[in-house]
Amino acid sequence: MNREMFKSATLVTLFILCIVLTGQLMLSLSTDKQVSAVQALTVSKTFDIKQFFSPQSYIVSFGGGIYTQNYSEENSDLWKEMQTELMVSLQNSKSVSGIELIDESRWVELVKSRAVRFRLPFYMTMSDVQSMLELEEMPLENDIVFNTLLVSTHSPEAIYFGNERNNVYYKMTGSKWSSEIENMITKIENNSTIEYRRVEDLFGLGEALQNVSNHQNNSVFPITSMRVDFVNVTPEVDVFASDDSALKSYANKAFGKQFNFVKKMRDVDGSVIYLYGYANKALRLGADGSIQYTQRLEPGNKIESVDLKEAIRLSLNYIDQYGGAPSSLYLADYSKSIDEEDNVSYVMEFDYRIKDLPIITESTNSGHSIRVEILGDQVTNFNRKVHRFKDSFTLDVWPRALTINEVLERNSTVIQKDYEALLPEGLELTNTEIWTRILGEISHVELAYFLESNKEYLHPVWKLNIGNTSYCFRLYDGRLLRVQTY
Repeated sequence: MNREMFKSATLVTLFILCIVLTGQLMLSLSTDKQVSAVQALTVSKTFDIKQFFSPQSYIVSFGGGIYTQNYSEENSDLWKEMQTELMVSLQNSKSVSGIELIDESRWVELVKSRAVRFRLPFYMTMSDVQSMLELEEMPLENDIVFNTLLVSTHSPEAIYFGNERNNVYYKMTGSKWSSEIENMITKIENNSTIEYRRVEDLFGLGEALQNVSNHQNNSVFPITSMRVDFVNVTPEVDVFASDDSALKSYANKAFGKQFNFVKKMRDVDGSVIYLYGYANKALRLGADGSIQYTQRLEPGNKIESVDLKEAIRLSLNYIDQYGGAPSSLYLADYSKSIDEEDNVSYVMEFDYRIKDLPIITESTNSGHSIRVEILGDQVTNFNRKVHRFKDSFTLDVWPRALTINEVLERNSTVIQKDYEALLPEGLELTNTEIWTRILGEISHVELAYFLESNKEYLHPVWKLNIGNTSYCFRLYDGRLLRVQTY
């Protein structure tokens, strides 16, 4: 009897052991699905996309050819009012269907009037705006492409859209918008601001530009400058800390808590790398404070795709999980593509501001602070380099900030050389003709912060766009820090 009981107990034990081992095996084999499930769960958090849809700059015109490109908390109030007006107009089928072309001369009149121009961080369509304002999308006969919005007190029943690359302009007529925008213009005018002028007016380029391009330059140019503090920052990830619990928490988010197939390594620069399985998933916590996550998906499979709104939410969820979203975060650019299996992929790029100035970083090839690549409904690449504000300081080495005119003068040789390198072969121009073209192609001037590699502080800079080339010059000595050609 005891022998039979012993046999039964042994069989029960073996059965239980079999279940446990099978469970562990299935758990290990399905870790990929677990991680995918973790990604799917992150989408459940709700984000207000409108908070991350923001202009790159605000150009306020007081009429009479005087402007400012202000950096203050009024920006957010102005944009909230503008979003409200957009939402009202875009839900009016008559307004949407009645979008009409206007000529450049009318646009210039509006630019010179008492008005506000909102320069968006990238070219977008009206469908994009509907998505980012989380509106029900209306069918559009002509889904226009633009990068600038304008409202003028001389035309309070309309919102204007500009495509500065192609010099094409549109008008959308609706109900009279709120007088609050005009009140805010007056408030900004009464504050001390840096005075700007149109490039064309400032340099007397009118007739010369007509001979070159038949278009006017409506960009504004600062007459003076102001001192801007340097900013001490600290990286989000410290790979050299004695306590590695923070590093493990990032790894948990990437792989779940199953570390059976996770290998940890140290790179030569001190960065920590976690590899899963046959390196089909990798997490790199950089010595420079960056966070990079990569996932390889099986090729040749049809993957369930998401729309633009869901892609933004998925990106925001990753940003939120891996370090949190800075309060000033905004969507800086995005692109969409479809592969041969009809899988939809997105590249979403984000930037943020510190002390009201945008951050320019060397963390990604495009210069954006956060880059998220999405294939189907999965994040395949995540690259983040965000620094936390610590404190600010000033330096008395330089008595004052340089104006953008002085920066241009100090860097005229390199700017001219870059410009000539992009001219059609065989085209010969005098120095005067070259500089007329250079000044005529200035599309944007703004103050910003630049984060150099391996630095623990942000350097104030002038960011200057000339044609397809973007420059960053140090504010106090004019030294060129970065040049990019698009």
